[in-house]
Amino acid sequence: MNSKYENALRLGIKDPIKEDFNILYLGASHGTTVSIISKKIKGYIFAVEISKALATDLIKTAEAFENIIPILADASQPHSYKEFIPLKVDLIYEDLAQKNQVEILIKNLIFLKPKGTIILCIKARAINSTGPLENIFKEELKKLEDAGIKITQTTKLEPYEKDHLFLVGTYL
Repeated sequence: MNSKYENALRLGIKDPIKEDFNILYLGASHGTTVSIISKKIKGYIFAVEISKALATDLIKTAEAFENIIPILADASQPHSYKEFIPLKVDLIYEDLAQKNQVEILIKNLIFLKPKGTIILCIKARAINSTGPLENIFKEELKKLEDAGIKITQTTKLEPYEKDHLFLVGTYL
C-alpha cells in the first residue's frame, strides 16, 4: 500500500518537500509516510501520534532513522508538546481523521516559520458523513484561507483513497 503523499505525487502534485526542511507531522500513525519523507530530508521530523498502540510502531520505525522524533501527544493540544519541538519548522504535514482537522492544523501554525508550507489530507467523511463532497472541501478550504493559508495545489486522491483531498499551501 502506498502513502497518500506518494499517491498525490503520482497524481501530479509537485513535491513541496525540500532536502533542508524540518517538519512537524500530525497523525504519524505507524510511521510509514514519516519514514518515506525522512529519507528525503536532512532535517528533523517531529512525528505526533495520539494512539499508544500506533506510537509503539512509530517508535520502532524511528529507531531506524536518526531524524525522526516520535511524540506521543494529542495534535489538538499543541501546547502539551511544545517543549519537544525546539525550533520553527518549514512544513506541517497533517493526516488526521478528525472532524476538526483544519482547526487542529491552524492551532499548530505556532510551530511554522513565516511563509512555511502546509500539506493537509482532508478526509471529507471524517468531517461530514453524508454531505456533498464539493461543499465539504470548499468549506474546509475557506477556513484555511481565512487563517492566512494560500492554497497552491490540490488533488483528489481517487482512485487510491475515496473522499480525500490532498492539498499544499503556504502560510502567509
